[in-house]
Amino acid sequence: MNQAGITKRAGLRMTTGLLGLLAGACASPSPHPTPAPTSRPELRRDVPARPRPSAGTITMGVASDAQTMQPLLARDTASASFIATHYNAPLMRRNPETLDWDPTYGTAAGVVIGNGGKTLRFTLKPGLQWSDGKPLTVHDYRYTYARISDPSTGYPYRDLFRSFEAVTTPDDETLEVTLREPFCPALDYAVLNPIPQHVFGDSPLDAHSASVKPTVGSGAFVLSSWTRDQEAVFVANDRFYLGRPPVDRLVFRLARDADDAFSLLRTGEIDHAVLQASDWDVASRTPGIRAVGYYPPTAAWTYIGFNLRRPALTDLRVRKALAHAIDRTRMVETIRQNHARLIDSIVASASWASTPDVTRCPFDVAQARQLLDEAGWQTPEGQPEVIRTKDGVPLLLRLHYNSGNREREQIATMTRDFARAVGVQIECIAEEWAPFLNRVNGNHDVDLYILGWSSPVEPHGTSPIWMTGGAQNASGYTNTQVDTLFGQATAVNGCRQDERQRLYAELQRKITADVPCIFLWENESLSAYADRLSVNPLTRLGYDYRPWEWRPRPAP
Repeated sequence: MNQAGITKRAGLRMTTGLLGLLAGACASPSPHPTPAPTSRPELRRDVPARPRPSAGTITMGVASDAQTMQPLLARDTASASFIATHYNAPLMRRNPETLDWDPTYGTAAGVVIGNGGKTLRFTLKPGLQWSDGKPLTVHDYRYTYARISDPSTGYPYRDLFRSFEAVTTPDDETLEVTLREPFCPALDYAVLNPIPQHVFGDSPLDAHSASVKPTVGSGAFVLSSWTRDQEAVFVANDRFYLGRPPVDRLVFRLARDADDAFSLLRTGEIDHAVLQASDWDVASRTPGIRAVGYYPPTAAWTYIGFNLRRPALTDLRVRKALAHAIDRTRMVETIRQNHARLIDSIVASASWASTPDVTRCPFDVAQARQLLDEAGWQTPEGQPEVIRTKDGVPLLLRLHYNSGNREREQIATMTRDFARAVGVQIECIAEEWAPFLNRVNGNHDVDLYILGWSSPVEPHGTSPIWMTGGAQNASGYTNTQVDTLFGQATAVNGCRQDERQRLYAELQRKITADVPCIFLWENESLSAYADRLSVNPLTRLGYDYRPWEWRPRPAP
């Protein structure tokens, strides 16, 4: 890296991964595919008219409630959307066209990278304030890093900062990040988004009232009220460093499910909703609604996870057999109405780090049966669909998914039917989002599970999923060669992208050969919004990278 100030324009999506709230972006589990855009032609369709929200309010329909309002404890996308509304003062943001980091819409005036890439010096813009009028200073950023690095905090992405030696404040305008060694994604994690030191002090974050209902924030909107499983109301922040937003309130309204959210959008009771693929055609024909869809430069992908702690699933042959048993192409056609692309690796196909040279498990019933035979799971002669047994134990697996998600329910039932054809019995179990996440990430009381990941532009952000003991490694996957490659790919001399790509290609080959999950597809992000809204122009980051600029269109 060369010493240079960075001056390009930048933006950040509302729905980026959780680490994006604090330090660039990291993978995060999402209850539904992440939305996003390109306008499609609309045909008239009469919809019963109902009163719309006032011009001073934008209402977002969401299908899952936040689990916390504490950025340093959050792990899910639902919480990320709430938190990114209340806390939104990153040092820099990604340019929505180039995806480069730059300070135009951040709190830093610029950054100088020196000492062979081992120091990053940010200069803060003047006059920054928290919503309560207290100064927002470099000391809040230093404080946030201190809480991140403290093991007692329980920050789930702490390992991503292992190359950071110190974050200091040489003076009241300067924040300096010092690395132990050159670290190619350093800027991705250095662009901290702070929490207020004067609010949290030395208190444990998990017990602090402001981690549930914060009153002091830095975003364009700050939390006013939050009624669990109903709605969260955010009001305009007069002290937002980029100027007060043009609307008074931003409301997250909890819908029963995606069907309910779409219904509320069509009747004008909300202004924005994520779309299921099955609703795309109706949405694109509905007057008053703009349906948008695109493939993001990041991997928003859906998968079936294996709990590798389960004896039957420790056998690679069993995992490969299950992957071969599933007709993913048929799933994409049936469930996603072809609004998805098959994925066979850990990064988006559009990523600079992507490689086509990976192990694939195409639909092959004969291969699935052969692998199960080799693994010792037998069926009576000539009865391949009878449930297989080994030492008298039937091959019975439970598949969990979050309730209220039609697509995941369809994935579960189709997986059950495909598995039955090779002699594996699967029980499909729907569960509310919070207990489901705890089952997967907490007590690991699960065999198979359906989830989606919203991964970052920087491929190292996926490391918590795949590295041994990673904070998001719900499957229990471990491969010391993968661990080593993640480290090597961040320490390339001069951070040459061709060499980093070579290492990530090798890393992807090793992960896919281990079949730690069944990769299904990367989603075309689908959503719709009321055409009374003026949103951000469509870019590679979608149309919600500066949501504080959204406003109602003037009445005709």
